[in-house]
Amino acid sequence: MRYLCKFFLILFSFHVTADLDDDFIHPIYANNYIGQVKVVCGKVKSTYINKKSRSDPLYLNFHKKYPFSPFTAIIWTKYSGDEFGPKPEKRFLNKKLCIKGLIEEYNGKPQIILRYAEQIIEK
Repeated sequence: MRYLCKFFLILFSFHVTADLDDDFIHPIYANNYIGQVKVVCGKVKSTYINKKSRSDPLYLNFHKKYPFSPFTAIIWTKYSGDEFGPKPEKRFLNKKLCIKGLIEEYNGKPQIILRYAEQIIEK
């Protein structure tokens, strides 16, 4: 009986872990989930603050450097204040992150606009 309980406990914990992993999307597949709230996980390969734009957007490019990145997370730095901490363009570079939010399409590429620091999970 004890072994049977251990078996089901192991089986149940594996099933729960597998379900959680199924919720994460690799950046190269984000384009399949436009219009859905998902968690995209990958490595930030490049960052860029566009000082020419009024809102100073910070682009976090995943999996490959811009312009070959298949997925981008955007922080509107002018409006976010200290929400994302000091120098997020340096702090997030080369980090493995999970980004949760609505996947939108802009110029044919998927992106998530970050409004709250809670949308970012460092791995």
